[in-house]
Amino acid sequence: MRCYTFLRGHLEDGIAVTYHEALGTPIVFLGEAGRGRKAVIIPVLGLPGEATQMYDAKLEHLSAGVLALRAIDPDGSANILVRVCTQAVYTRGASGWWEAIRGNPETLALGRGAHGDAGRCGSWDDGLVVLHPGDVLKVKPDGAWKTKTYVIEHTTDSPKLYVLQDYELVCALREHNRQ
Repeated sequence: MRCYTFLRGHLEDGIAVTYHEALGTPIVFLGEAGRGRKAVIIPVLGLPGEATQMYDAKLEHLSAGVLALRAIDPDGSANILVRVCTQAVYTRGASGWWEAIRGNPETLALGRGAHGDAGRCGSWDDGLVVLHPGDVLKVKPDGAWKTKTYVIEHTTDSPKLYVLQDYELVCALREHNRQ
């Protein structure tokens, strides 16, 4: 699967990885550690320790149901893997989230970050989502009125990122052209 990252209104190629000394392997780190938060570590197999990005991956399940990613050369899969991080701007009581608009996107792993000492002033989700061709994901970064709502649409070519209002216009134009 081709890998992408959504963060602060941008959709970019690749998913950032860091080297985990204790595990001896690169990892994808989701969320934050601490009170009112949830950190998730996803091992990345087959990637050199000095790598900072992963562009293509295959899902692997290790013993005890632990999810891992294996860095591979492009495999021609129609699905894509998107790291969706809804961290944007602190606004008391506002949280970042995503939901499916169309299709059946699969959330594989979900971390959580938060604002405030106890994590009760607002939060943001940070996870890995598999999008199948035709799937559409609505993403609201934390920040309430300070941030826009976005849509990630997985087309047969590549994923497309829209501001929600632009996506609604595109859908209306598509419907009009069908008639």
